[in-house]
Amino acid sequence: MRKHNAMLIGLCLCLVRSPCAWANYLSNGSFETGHPGGWTNAVGWYSTEEWGGELIADADAFHGTNSIKINAFGTSSHILNQRWPLTGGQVYEVSGYMRTSTTNAFNPTNGYCTIVVQFYDRTGNKVARNCDTLHFVGNGPTSWTRYSTGPLLAPANAVTGRTILFYYRGVPPDETTNGEVFVDYVVATDSSPSQAGAVLNPDFEVQPVGNALTNIPYWTAFGNAGAVVEEQAHTGRFALMLWWTETLLGQSWDATSGMRYGTSAWVMTPTNDPMTGTNSHAVVLLQYLNSTGGVIVTYESDWVGPTNVSGGTWSNLVAEGIAPTGTVSGRTMLAILGQDDSFGGVVYFDDVSQYTLGGGTTTVCGVLENSGFEDGIKGNAYDLDASGQLPAWEWLGGTNAGFITDALDLGGWQSLAITYPENLAAQVFAPATGMQYVLSGYIYNPSTTAEVLRGEAYGTFVLEFRNGTDLVSSVTTEHFDTNSAHDTWVFFAVTNRAPWGDPGQGLTGRVLSAILGSGTNYGGALYFDQLCLTGSAAVVTNLQSGALWNPGFEYTARGTVLKYVDDWEALGLAGVVDGEVRRSGEHSLEIYYPETLAAQYWEAQPGYKYESAAWVYTPDGEGRLEGVSNLHAVVLLQYLDSTGGVLYTYESGWFTTNDAAGVWTQLVVRGVAPVGTVTGRTLVGLLGTNTGFGGAVYFDDAGQALVSTGGSVSG
Repeated sequence: MRKHNAMLIGLCLCLVRSPCAWANYLSNGSFETGHPGGWTNAVGWYSTEEWGGELIADADAFHGTNSIKINAFGTSSHILNQRWPLTGGQVYEVSGYMRTSTTNAFNPTNGYCTIVVQFYDRTGNKVARNCDTLHFVGNGPTSWTRYSTGPLLAPANAVTGRTILFYYRGVPPDETTNGEVFVDYVVATDSSPSQAGAVLNPDFEVQPVGNALTNIPYWTAFGNAGAVVEEQAHTGRFALMLWWTETLLGQSWDATSGMRYGTSAWVMTPTNDPMTGTNSHAVVLLQYLNSTGGVIVTYESDWVGPTNVSGGTWSNLVAEGIAPTGTVSGRTMLAILGQDDSFGGVVYFDDVSQYTLGGGTTTVCGVLENSGFEDGIKGNAYDLDASGQLPAWEWLGGTNAGFITDALDLGGWQSLAITYPENLAAQVFAPATGMQYVLSGYIYNPSTTAEVLRGEAYGTFVLEFRNGTDLVSSVTTEHFDTNSAHDTWVFFAVTNRAPWGDPGQGLTGRVLSAILGSGTNYGGALYFDQLCLTGSAAVVTNLQSGALWNPGFEYTARGTVLKYVDDWEALGLAGVVDGEVRRSGEHSLEIYYPETLAAQYWEAQPGYKYESAAWVYTPDGEGRLEGVSNLHAVVLLQYLDSTGGVLYTYESGWFTTNDAAGVWTQLVVRGVAPVGTVTGRTLVGLLGTNTGFGGAVYFDDAGQALVSTGGSVSG
């Protein structure tokens, strides 16, 4: 061994957190004060056995010129110690360098050398259990090696520490007659507890280690069937061992509402005492607590149980989740849960961590907030909405049919699961008039027996606009039904345009994630995620045919109900602008119940002959017009006086259930405006009784024209 240059020593020690940075509470830790001989010659150090060791002038000392040699043999254990003042509740660390020689190596059977630390109160009584470094055992290093206690949390009532250089004969005691261990540069310094995120003592290395669940530094016990042990560890020397159900160990840390946190731990059950039972499991819990200490929500990791883990294998269990409104603290919990009279074995926990994943701000896509259901906690959507924990969304459904879940997600950590038809989650937004919006999102259906979609119901996204409580327009995406792909996220999108102007009672937009349709033979669940709603300026020109504006209903957004069709007056409720059936352009007007008409007014002159026309259609197959003989689609031409009274009505030919389906038919009507006429009116609609009614008719490409400036009332 070489003798170290003092300057190099100072540099090296600074790099390993030495007294360059911390005060050394021990005196003569390098044994430079004292003359060679028995180890009691080291000033400041004490022993009842003068020759339990020796103070030697050591050319190969780690620091300076002297070191202590422990005579690590004989018929008794040997102790050299020094007491030093400390402050209760503070964290310290004691370390030293040790080696053996090649000529008289330490080769015990059961014995070992170590540095022990004890704590004492003002009366001189020992408080807490012994703390020590890793043991120096047989085949130990022959070069200087640092041995440390790691962090030491002084008990609150401690005032004195005692550092001991200790040879212990072991059990049963060794009867060796030779062997030596050298010790140098022993220091007691300020330190800090091990930490992972906000969790202190995550590796259970802080001493005094808890020999009971109730005295583990920085942790709080919920039960008593546990302790920190040295027999197993994921890393380091120690781990937590639990040996009975409904036993938990927890640690709280500051948390902020809206932030997303995670916590984890390594867990193992050994092969020689494996976990057994039928209803028990080891788990890591992430809990959020309010100002009174009440638990608001709990997130669970995967479970480790008797049937799903190999003995002797460490598994990393992770729990993550968002801190809900009202959160003031988070809590990491290590637990064996589940009432189980047949439980047996033990479980070890080690290397706990805690971390911040982000959050604190609302996730947004376009104009939608919480678009991936990430901003709130998981749970029953009905309950979350009632408690204000469903950010930006409103649950419009039953008490047990929707859930924010972390079971499945697309690029985030949560999604919305809906489990029964006619249940919806809604978000309201403030639209700009005339703006065109695109709604998109993803739907997922697992192929598992319990969740695969069955029946006639379907999943969809809905984009609608409202005037106060009145529906203005509503469109849906394509449907996710029993024919859709399983086990993959399926993309859907739909476009709709806000009305050109505010209808007068407060224009709002609304997005819905929904399962709609019949509950007959229904089964399964659908997951909704990653919605987005973006807007762009719409470029649409309002066309004119004669005196009629918006004759092909192109100026009105698809899905607009009859009451809000631009330029037309609703006479009835059963109409909507359709985008699936059309003669030209992109839209038509669907009328789906009798005694429903749409009207438009224009100036007329008495004695002039005018024409009104429109094309009409009914599908061939599903949706075909059905009913009695007087049920008919028609175009009406009416003339009105100055009071709005109808002077005369002309009818086109009728389109009835006997007319050809699947083709467009033009209806035309002409007539002369009688004396007193001020206004003309073009009407398209469906008239007749509703007996046996079914299906719908569609109108498109309406028109109006002046035929002649003279004629008779009969036309």
